[in-house]
Amino acid sequence: MGKNNMITWTTASEVNNDVQIVERSKDGISGWEMVGKVNGTNGSGDVTYEVYDNKPFNISFINSSVDFDGQEQMSKIVSVRRDGIKGGRINAIYPNPATHQLTADLQSDTDGDAVITISDITGKVMTTSKIYLREGINNHQSDLTSLPSGMYILKVEGAGINEFKKFVKE
Repeated sequence: MGKNNMITWTTASEVNNDVQIVERSKDGISGWEMVGKVNGTNGSGDVTYEVYDNKPFNISFINSSVDFDGQEQMSKIVSVRRDGIKGGRINAIYPNPATHQLTADLQSDTDGDAVITISDITGKVMTTSKIYLREGINNHQSDLTSLPSGMYILKVEGAGINEFKKFVKE
């Protein structure tokens, strides 16, 4: 749905169900984060749920339910690929807070050069690097060892991306 994903699923019946949770991950293996949750109905007939992901990227989704007693049941992992969306973006930066290295998952809508700038919160440029991005998902690591602890801004300009994200260096 435009730049958002609408995730829907149906349960045939529910017993002792507290909530339905949708989580996402950039690789379908680790780094899961919650997209949304809805209360369970504990009904015996089909129930359809809906959650919107307002910051999607090429990721995998997992749907899980949590019972009232805290037990969690995981569903099948479903991969969602967003084709035809123009405009690049910074899908994720991690770890945040970072210590020695920051990884940026960059989604470019075209092949081309991009400039990655790390600035402190006053706008003072700390590092600048020029990289080449291919159309699709790119992974870039920035060395943070020379930066003192504090809050920073990673900005990417070029190859269809013009975006920034805040991060903390410990």
